[in-house]
Formats: sequence, structure tokens, C-alpha cells
Amino acid sequence: ISGRPGSIDTAYILGDGIGLETPRVTREGDQVRVCLRWHARSRVAARLTVFVHLRDSGLEPVPQADVQPPYPTDLWQAGEVVDQCVLLAVPGLPAAGWHLAIGMYDAHDVQRLPVRTADGARLADDAIVVSP
Repeated sequence: ISGRPGSIDTAYILGDGIGLETPRVTREGDQVRVCLRWHARSRVAARLTVFVHLRDSGLEPVPQADVQPPYPTDLWQAGEVVDQCVLLAVPGLPAAGWHLAIGMYDAHDVQRLPVRTADGARLADDAIVVSP
């Protein structure tokens, strides 16, 4: 948790109040580490869940993590920066042909937050897709 005010220059915007810098993905043997830097652009009313889903070239879900941020999103203050890393165990993962789908949803209704690029283009499935 950075807890410090940060710039609002982010690659992605989730819902109305959360920005995300370009995710950093590293492979460490049979694990994939996904590091996320969230920016609270404004106050967030809901407690949100982060999803990181590893998908193969056929777009089937493989290992995945649905986790809480380091602390609840409804406590984030506007301008705050929150760092989070998610580790996925992926034994036997091929060197290529897979990607990650990343985003947030409200656990009460399981609805994903709309995801847009910094220039306003809405992303399919409301997920940020990152390839290694």
C-alpha cells in the first residue's frame, strides 16, 4: 500500500473511480506474478474484488485468483495509490499462447466494473488483457 497521493495518469479506468497503471507480469518458474498499481481517482462506494484469470490460447479459464485488494476499496481516498501483487501457481504453463484477464467486480452482484482505456475505448468483457 503506497497510501500516498499519486498522479491520475493511468492506462485504464475501471468504473468511475479507479485507475490502473499497465500491469506488470513476470514468470517465476511455475508461477506468474501480476503486480497492479491502483489509483483512486475519486471515492469508491463499493467493496470490490480483483480478478486475475490466466487464459490459454483457446480463451478457457485456467488458474485464476479472485482476491480482495490490500484493504477495502470503499476506504480508499481520492488521489491514493494502492499497490497489489497477485501470485498464480501455474505448473506446466507453456512459454507462449496464454494471456491474463484482469479487472474488478462487485461481489454483491458479481457485475464487473466497466473498463476503458485512457482514451475512453471500452474493453471487451470488461477485462484488461495482458500477454507475457
